[in-house]
Amino acid sequence: MSQHPARKISNFYIDKFETIDYNVNCSVNIKGGCMSFGDLIRESRVGKKIGLREFARMVGISPAFVSQMEKGEFKPPGEDTIRRMAQVLGFDEDYLLAQAKKISSDIKEIITENITDGSKVPEFLRLAKEKSLTPEDWNKLIQQLKDGK
Repeated sequence: MSQHPARKISNFYIDKFETIDYNVNCSVNIKGGCMSFGDLIRESRVGKKIGLREFARMVGISPAFVSQMEKGEFKPPGEDTIRRMAQVLGFDEDYLLAQAKKISSDIKEIITENITDGSKVPEFLRLAKEKSLTPEDWNKLIQQLKDGK
């Protein structure tokens, strides 16, 4: 048993010397370095000269949560909160959700409603990943669908 005090987070006791790191998955910033979701939010917020408390008020969450999330101590918030963050910071909502390793609920619905026995949706998505489609490739596919081809 630890000799130093522990703090309770949710239903888990965390040693004050341990670190909970939700920054394992990272985005790539313009400089080519690794940037966590919290880092991305903090850098964007500071770049727009929005204080932590003001940002929390604008998004509808507590300043303590914002601080801990930016430091990687808490996981990213839910979809609605991330959407509000995207609006405040000027990000595309789907992009910011993806940086939090989340998928928009409407996309989940589209996928789950269209997966039937023998469905090609999962095959299409896996093939797209395997082929490492570029943004240009995706744009071509989207245009073909719009054109009805």
